[in-house]
Amino acid sequence: MAPRNIVLAFDLYGTLLSTSSISTTLSSSLSVPSEKGDAIASRWRILQLEYSWRMTCMGKYVSFRDLTRASLLHSLSEEGVLSPSDETVDRLMGCYDGLPAFPDATKGLQVLAAEKAKSLGHRGGSLKAVVFSNGVETTVRDALVKADLEGSSGTGKLFDGVVSAQPTEAFKPSSKVYQHLVDSVGSSGKDGEVWLVSSNPFDVTGALGCGVPGLKAVWVDRAGTGWIDKLGSVIGVEKPTLVVGGVDEAVKQILDDNS
Repeated sequence: MAPRNIVLAFDLYGTLLSTSSISTTLSSSLSVPSEKGDAIASRWRILQLEYSWRMTCMGKYVSFRDLTRASLLHSLSEEGVLSPSDETVDRLMGCYDGLPAFPDATKGLQVLAAEKAKSLGHRGGSLKAVVFSNGVETTVRDALVKADLEGSSGTGKLFDGVVSAQPTEAFKPSSKVYQHLVDSVGSSGKDGEVWLVSSNPFDVTGALGCGVPGLKAVWVDRAGTGWIDKLGSVIGVEKPTLVVGGVDEAVKQILDDNS
């Protein structure tokens, strides 16, 4: 078998880290019922992504953190919280700096760390892992440390780097963001494979539809709904390279297929 150079690129928000946990902090900070906290948290996430897409379409750029703050204020206004204090907004923004990891993500990264420790280059290839995010690199690194993922629970340094969309001045699913990923990890698609692991359908479709050679995409389907996104079929992307139930399953399948 020919040597394989494999890069696993993990999306952060919604894939490794759970954004749904924010609802509890929202409820307590705003003194509102849990149902309202859930509604604000859900709307906040939707607007965060919508703002990023609108900015990319307009050809404008501010940091993902700035968009996150603006979308928080928007979601609060929709729910009737019109004048939150700066202290409250800062506390809620701090939620994004300390999101918990999904249990399946922790398990998957532990498996990956063990494989890296065994130097999966025994066939002359290599194995790398990066975090690929719209977020600013320093924010992403802080989030990984607080979620105890950078070292994968004491197994040593796991990630070979963070690839932020920031240098492209665009956001996923812009094709230049995915080209930036492949360029950053040193793979042209001819001498290696880059696997995006994401729970976000727009991310998966963006990666497979951008035309970058060697880029594959795994969709993490925690809800078990199956692939129902239809935008991909319009552009010739019928389905993800793999559909899995968790990050742990994604890691195991990729490594098994390339062992």
